[in-house]
Order: sequence, then C-alpha cells, then structure tokens
Amino acid sequence: MTQDEPSVQNTLKAVAHLEWLDNLAHIAVAVLFILAAASVLLYSFGLFLLQVVHIAIGIHTAGMSAQHENSFLHISLELLSGLLFAVILLELLRTILTYLIARSIEATLKEFLLVGIISLIRKILLVGAQASLSTEGQHAFVQEAVGTLVSVLAVLLLIGGLILLKRFYERT
Repeated sequence: MTQDEPSVQNTLKAVAHLEWLDNLAHIAVAVLFILAAASVLLYSFGLFLLQVVHIAIGIHTAGMSAQHENSFLHISLELLSGLLFAVILLELLRTILTYLIARSIEATLKEFLLVGIISLIRKILLVGAQASLSTEGQHAFVQEAVGTLVSVLAVLLLIGGLILLKRFYERT
C-alpha cells in the first residue's frame, strides 16, 4: 500500500459524501417545488370558488351585471395563470428528477428547453386573453402584438434547440 492510496480513498469518500449532500439538496428543492405547485393550485382554486359564489349571489340578487361578468373573466384569467404556473413548477420538478435519475446533460437540457417552451406559451396565452379583455388603446395593442411575436419566435428557437439536441445526441 502506497502513501497515496489512503489519500485517494479519503478523496473518494469525501466526493461520495458531497454527492449524497447534493442529492439531498436536490430532493429538498423538489419537495419545495411540489409544495409551491400545490399552494398555487389551492390558492387559484379557492379564488375561483370565491368568485363563483360571489357571482352566484350577484346573479341571484340583481341579475348578471357587466361588472360581475368582467370580474369573473379576470378571476378566470388568474386561475388560468395559476394553473399554467403550477405546470411550470411541476416541469421544473421533472427537471430535478431527470437530473437525479439520469445524470445526463442531454436529458436535463431537454427538460429545461421544455420548461422554456411551456413558460413562453403561458405568456402568449395570458397576453392574448388579457388583450381581449383590455380597453386600452392601439399603442398597448401594438406593444402586446410585438411581445407576442417575440415570444412566438422564442418558442420556435427553443423547438429548434430541441431538434438540434436530439440530432446531436443521435450522432454520438
């Protein structure tokens, strides 16, 4: 046994402990993602239920007014936003799980690209829905249209990244 062997063994043990701590940290983050997604879903659902009750009371007492209808549509948008945000959180959780299971850069990059695509699609949907409810002028519409166009281009770039990633790893 040479003098370097105990040092190499100690280094390997230290690395194993650090990897264990790294896994533990990733698991803690994954649990926090689950809790965050659950809280967003519960909040969104609770907000939606309260709005439905509020509208039902309003309809019962005075009929469906434009104010109630507009309020309901805005709350519905918040619900949609919350649900899509929860999907993004769950996709980020999937990224962590992929890293822990596969330890593959390809799989991890693929998951991050998918999260980016989902996030941009969420933005496009919400901007479009908010624009349909907006009473702002043409300048705001042009800004939203440009923002949506940039988001669509970004989605196409991310999809292109997924295709390139797949082709690159098929060749290797």
